[in-house]
Amino acid sequence: MARLVHNGALRKCGMAIARPVRHHTARFPFRQQSSQSRQAKRPLPFPYNVLKDARHQLPHKGTGLHVTDYFPFSVLKTSSFQYARRPFWLKPLFFIPVGTITLYLLSRLEKMDVSGRWRLMPIPIDWYQTLIAPSLDEALYAEMQSDLMSKSSKEHKLVKDIVTYLVQRNDLDPALIENVYVLREDSEPNAFCTGGGMVVVHTALLDLLNNDVDQIAMVLGHEIAHYLCYHNAEQAGFQLLAVLAIHAMGVKEAIGSMFWSLFFQLPRSRLCEVEADHVGLQLTANACFDIGKAGGVWLSMMAYEILVAQAEELGVDTITLTYSELQDYADARAIEAVFSTHPSWADRLKNFAPESAWMQEARAIQADRCQQCPKPVIKQHQSLSAWLWESLNK
Repeated sequence: MARLVHNGALRKCGMAIARPVRHHTARFPFRQQSSQSRQAKRPLPFPYNVLKDARHQLPHKGTGLHVTDYFPFSVLKTSSFQYARRPFWLKPLFFIPVGTITLYLLSRLEKMDVSGRWRLMPIPIDWYQTLIAPSLDEALYAEMQSDLMSKSSKEHKLVKDIVTYLVQRNDLDPALIENVYVLREDSEPNAFCTGGGMVVVHTALLDLLNNDVDQIAMVLGHEIAHYLCYHNAEQAGFQLLAVLAIHAMGVKEAIGSMFWSLFFQLPRSRLCEVEADHVGLQLTANACFDIGKAGGVWLSMMAYEILVAQAEELGVDTITLTYSELQDYADARAIEAVFSTHPSWADRLKNFAPESAWMQEARAIQADRCQQCPKPVIKQHQSLSAWLWESLNK
């Protein structure tokens, strides 16, 4: 039977026994690392934290293979130092959501038939027309209800007759005819068509165009083209993208909004306006209105802009301009279109020039269409007060 020799006795004889060093890391794990190493440590990647226990408990039944044989845990189990030094675009918390959003946006690209423009529709059109457009139209109607002209007024009847011709001769949605409104607004000549199909015309526009049926038809064709091309849904989708992008980048809202507007929103808006000009000219030509007056619309708009500028500076209320002066004004303001939602006056006059490709295409439409379809005959309606005045003076 072997004797147990005391270690102290062995040391006296010049012998030493190497004892194993005991580590108490199992009971006290904090002893093996300093405070500095604890602060520098980073958590392991998310998939490894979830599957680190499962890889020891999920053997493959029937084959005897372990889960580590067919799952690349070596890729997931990286040291905290290596994981922290990865570029942020290689981390799962970045490239998984960003990749998903990118694939979705690529699936929402579509090409316009008329202009050949590739556009992005972040929000599906059905969602916009069902969920967003009705509420926006209701809020707009409630806001302008007190300033709407009566449906029996001559202004309302004139606009409704023009919209009726445009809708019927282009086989459009008949609901547009019933959603015509004339807003009593004398300071801003404008018209617009909402995403839900509300056609709104300011009385100032009718006065500026002197109630000319063909010129008003050009403006209404332009606004209805916005509705047909779903430009409102496209704009709503871009506004949503702007909010998400600004918050994701972590920049200040003012700086992010300015950057987004200058490089994305304004160029897209100008493309939409050019597209609406082109489609609106085709709608007006197909309805057999006089497209030769198309250029006069933009000349009148430009003259009004000059009048407003001179009224503020010189205090005048009337001006006399020649065509060459209007051309010079359009060329001088061309550079300002970079900061505008609409194309420059020079570009618009060029597109609607008599020898332009757009006008030749519109004349070809009318040559084929208007031989069988007569020119619209729209009665200039008269208000009751004007009728009574003329009757009394006869």
